Amino acid sequence: MNRFKDLVIIIIILLPPRALYSCPAPSKIKINETTFEEVESMYNVLLSQTSEDNYVYTQLNASDFQIEGLNKVFVVTNPQGIIENFNLRIDKSKFDQINALLASKYVLKSSKIANVGNKLVKYKDGECWIFLTALHMDFELELVYTTDNFRKKRVIEIKREQEQKRQSILDKF
Repeated sequence: MNRFKDLVIIIIILLPPRALYSCPAPSKIKINETTFEEVESMYNVLLSQTSEDNYVYTQLNASDFQIEGLNKVFVVTNPQGIIENFNLRIDKSKFDQINALLASKYVLKSSKIANVGNKLVKYKDGECWIFLTALHMDFELELVYTTDNFRKKRVIEIKREQEQKRQSILDKF
């Protein structure tokens, strides 16, 4: 009986809790768990478009969220109907306030905050990334909660688009 008890204790110690692998849940939308149907039942959908790879890009009504300075809200649903990306566009004046809130909840991965210029802060929570970006000449900041899977997918897409643009320019010569 003691061997079994010891084994259970070892397993508990060696296996990290599920919370380490979960993702944040901003505005009741748990990244990588909440379904599109659940989002539709909570918020009004303004626009929705399906990409070639069956990801659904949807704009939600920002006024449904009752967040001061919130201008736009987008979610991206994977082909299985699960939210993988939650994107908010907020008045840029809220940067410091939002950054302080994020710093109190998530693990800081990198921070580039210039007095004048672009600001980018990256946080990690389990399997998800949180990006807070404020471009110098923009009036809005962007707050993105995304799965690691979707982040990697976007990096590949961006590289492919850049290569296509480069090839297009070369083809003109």
